[in-house]
Amino acid sequence: MTDQAVINGLYRELLFVAMILLGILLINNLILYKQKLKDRLSLMLLFAVIMCGFEILWTFCDGHPRLKALTYIGGE
Repeated sequence: MTDQAVINGLYRELLFVAMILLGILLINNLILYKQKLKDRLSLMLLFAVIMCGFEILWTFCDGHPRLKALTYIGGE
């Protein structure tokens, strides 16, 4: 395994953990504090979860030669 593969693996794991934590914060904000989804904090958390998910997808697709079309669409 090369150093770049190890770095990409750690990066994906950190993004996954960040996505889980942001999802927990979003659920906490909606259920515990009874905020609406249109609230600014709820929208920021929702978009942060979505952005983490897309970043995980693009990082995963970047290393696979079969998924070059998807990487090209992603603009990387």
